Amino acid sequence: MNNLKMNCNGMLSVDYDRQDYPAALSEEQLSENLSFRILAHWHEEFEFLRILEGGMCEEINGESVDLNEGDVLFVNSKQMHRSKVRSIDGGDKYCSYQIIQLHPSALYGDVVTARKYIIPLMNNSRFSFLHIKKDNPQIGKWNNIFDMCFEILRSGESFCELGFTGAFYMILSLLKNEYDYEYEGIISKSENVNLTDVKNMAAFVYTNYRNKITIDDIAGAVNTGRSRCTRLFRKYMEKTPTEFVNDYRLMVAAQLLRETDRSIADIACGCGFYDQSYFGKMFLGKFGESPKKYRLKTSNL
Repeated sequence: MNNLKMNCNGMLSVDYDRQDYPAALSEEQLSENLSFRILAHWHEEFEFLRILEGGMCEEINGESVDLNEGDVLFVNSKQMHRSKVRSIDGGDKYCSYQIIQLHPSALYGDVVTARKYIIPLMNNSRFSFLHIKKDNPQIGKWNNIFDMCFEILRSGESFCELGFTGAFYMILSLLKNEYDYEYEGIISKSENVNLTDVKNMAAFVYTNYRNKITIDDIAGAVNTGRSRCTRLFRKYMEKTPTEFVNDYRLMVAAQLLRETDRSIADIACGCGFYDQSYFGKMFLGKFGESPKKYRLKTSNL
């Protein structure tokens, strides 16, 4: 999840574990500085999180959900979300978790099932996410499925997609009960417009971060004004548009420092920072060290 890969619509492009099966599973730790998950993103894949230790706050379409050890979270397809690590009982900020990302097409083999259950789930605007707390009566079933999926992943069998597909159909049955009988959230028409606009403005930033970008440019991506643009970013991103642009540029720069041998000046310019001293100052404020020291500490080369 640290790889910043966006398509032309601003969607995150997920790296699958296998070329022939659209799913990705991993165990990760959430960092305020290194994880892409702290930036608002969205993707076509269904996403499932299980908190192993610590806690995080997940924001889905502007709504905050506190996740604790043992909790499970489902995020529906194409929902804007981001993560924030948080402390538990005043302790250190720390979170380790398992994540499963599954493209709905993995379950399209049965056309009747896809039409009856999967596509309606994807298009259900009332069901953007589901929080399953550790004291939920169904949590044991969710844990069994997570354990099964990661056991299949570790096995490395060439036919593991059979096991994954079976597990994911089990997940679908659990979700079916929830969105039929328990979830009552309703997104208003105006809220849908706001979400669409802020996603389109974020996509504009993701596509054009290398160039000079003004608030007017960002607002112009959806034909709105500066004040509404700023208001939407504050509501859904908890940042001003300018802060959002700079944070994304710095995240890309950090990745390039870790993974390439490009010069610091070239990286700064390629990420939209045309004054290297300003880039250094901004990078120090974000990561707590200079670009040079950061590269020496984290370089993968």
